[in-house]
Amino acid sequence: MFRDSRIFHSILLCLSFGVAFYSHPLYGQRPAPEVYKILGITVEGNSPESGTESGAIIANSGLKVGDEITIPGDQAHQAVLKLWALRIFSDIQILVDHKSQGGIYLLIKVKEYPRFERVVVRGNDDVSEDDIRKKVNLTKGQILTPEDTSKAIAAVRQLYKEEGHLLAVLRGELVAEDSSKPNRQTLKLNIDEGPSVTIDRVIILGSAAFPGDDLKGQMDDTKEKTWWHFWSHPKFDRKKFEGDKDRILKFYRKNGYLDAEIVSDSTWYSADNRKITVLLNVRDGPQYKIRGIA
Repeated sequence: MFRDSRIFHSILLCLSFGVAFYSHPLYGQRPAPEVYKILGITVEGNSPESGTESGAIIANSGLKVGDEITIPGDQAHQAVLKLWALRIFSDIQILVDHKSQGGIYLLIKVKEYPRFERVVVRGNDDVSEDDIRKKVNLTKGQILTPEDTSKAIAAVRQLYKEEGHLLAVLRGELVAEDSSKPNRQTLKLNIDEGPSVTIDRVIILGSAAFPGDDLKGQMDDTKEKTWWHFWSHPKFDRKKFEGDKDRILKFYRKNGYLDAEIVSDSTWYSADNRKITVLLNVRDGPQYKIRGIA
């Protein structure tokens, strides 16, 4: 029989994205189970350039020529689940290609996920391309699932938040740059960094030993805008903020407050996401003094 005629006379054994479908010409009712001998298995849709061989797909499905299969039944369902677990395919179908008196011939139709080729970054200025590439964390040739792409884009978005660009807009798209290799996909990241978040206020509470301004003075990078520096626009950098907290604790210890600690810190943004307020709650603890021994 011609292969194209399989749609009209075969029972469809298809599990795509976890849902099983069966087709039958009689009023849409599910047919009664029948047992057939598998006379042959072929594969369609795998890409030779990716190295996904037909024999390996058949072997991983668990279906074997010479075995018996019940249609409709659980064997095709389990075969698709086994192939799905490989995380190589975005779509899997198992079809009865055609029947003969001795049994049936099966067709495994697959659609592979693309392979990652490279990342292209456009529009970045304040954030280095090297830092962005580290966050993408994809390797050339690896299987690229939608989850992998989403994680990479989310990681770059988080990087921009940490760098004080809360209004950054990031668009990612997958493109096959080489038409002869459609399964090799480039991740293009188009970035509009937007304005950086500037520090509006720094508030330090809880200290009885030192005025808040003295503690704020120990911070090198987390500084609020002052009227005498009206031209400056201090940016909030979370990594540098952690270093500034350490400087406050060093100041305490230098002055004998060995048990001083930063109890908590928090930040909140203005309604337009352009300014940030930083709050630190500290505890002085006792002051230790070294006295001479007579």
